[in-house]
Amino acid sequence: MPSTHLNRRIALIHLVLEIRRAINKTAETQALSMGETMVFLAILLGELEGRLMSVSDISATTGHKFATCHRYIQALKARDLVASQQVGKRVVLCMKDDLDDPSVSRLFKELYATMRRGIRNLHKIESEPTGSFSQKE
Repeated sequence: MPSTHLNRRIALIHLVLEIRRAINKTAETQALSMGETMVFLAILLGELEGRLMSVSDISATTGHKFATCHRYIQALKARDLVASQQVGKRVVLCMKDDLDDPSVSRLFKELYATMRRGIRNLHKIESEPTGSFSQKE
């Protein structure tokens, strides 16, 4: 039987994969590459936190190189998911749709449900004496 430590790792990997699937469930974000997904989420995070990000900011947030981020942003723009705007001397990225748009709401509904399942699974690992984990639960 795997240890609690190993089960935590298993549960976290499942959670990351489920988050990726949740993102690809919505029509607007279907078939994004993993890099595009990370850049999309960084842009969304910046907007939610009230600090629109430049390509340099997104690069620092995601750990991708500047040129790679720029390429992913161009792909997201081509899919009409994000837009750029001039703010002073900076060019920043923002979501193309309003954050209250139904497509964005669907994405968050999927992500919240996925996170709740993941948290529940991690809680089960922590609360069971053996630390056992089964993804099928």
